[in-house]
Amino acid sequence: MPHTAKTALLNPQSWDLQLTKEGNILLTSGALAIAQNLANEIRLWTNDAYFQQANGIAWKEAQLAKKLDSSVLAQLIHEAGNRVDGVRSVDSVDITEFDEETRTLHGEITITTEQDETVSFVF
Repeated sequence: MPHTAKTALLNPQSWDLQLTKEGNILLTSGALAIAQNLANEIRLWTNDAYFQQANGIAWKEAQLAKKLDSSVLAQLIHEAGNRVDGVRSVDSVDITEFDEETRTLHGEITITTEQDETVSFVF
């Protein structure tokens, strides 16, 4: 996605669309849009997006029914970041929490966009 492309603005807590008072979908572009697309890539399992089956991470093959390994998780997220249009580099992936029982994963990723903007966000 070029930095000038627009995408629907999502609420970072609920992951729902954000609307104007009139009910129109809010749009975003630039570094925020790129970061949001990367967050989508991280959350998506391969074969889940109907028209883009290759997008996402092969979570099933990598971690399902296995002991969680933070270095494997970080590598998968790093690789996913490098596939997202507009990302020049993934500077860091920090896994801050992973719960074996609930299989919940949280962390922070820092990227540099093709426009030399550095963006960090929590996933």
